Amino acid sequence: MLEVAAVLAFATVAVLASLSTLQSLSRQARIETARQGLMRALVQARRLAYTSGHRVDLSSQPGEPRLVVSTGDYANHSGNGGSATATIELPPGAYVVDAPSDGVVSFFASGLAENATITVNAGCEGCETKVVVNQRSGLR
Repeated sequence: MLEVAAVLAFATVAVLASLSTLQSLSRQARIETARQGLMRALVQARRLAYTSGHRVDLSSQPGEPRLVVSTGDYANHSGNGGSATATIELPPGAYVVDAPSDGVVSFFASGLAENATITVNAGCEGCETKVVVNQRSGLR
């Protein structure tokens, strides 16, 4: 009887440890998926700037689950033309936490970009990740 109780106790501990590991893996997967969604939008904006020969902006606002890729002054709402070329939805549950003060990262046909850091949350507490854009259009 004592052996059965010990085996059950051991099995319970093993199951609880496995659940903790699965939750951690699930959280990491959500964070990486959100990061990849943000990276995909940044790469699309950079690629469009190269191919179009014009400035391309990526707009993001804290709390929003989407990013807008646009040309010209569309993102700045200055009325000087430009157009939205794509709206990119972040993965389900993900949203922008922090973005540049004007909400815009600009990529230029020359290959340069504005320095910026965008933070997204993957939809769970403590599930934030950042992507940094440097002036040479590098993403990390």
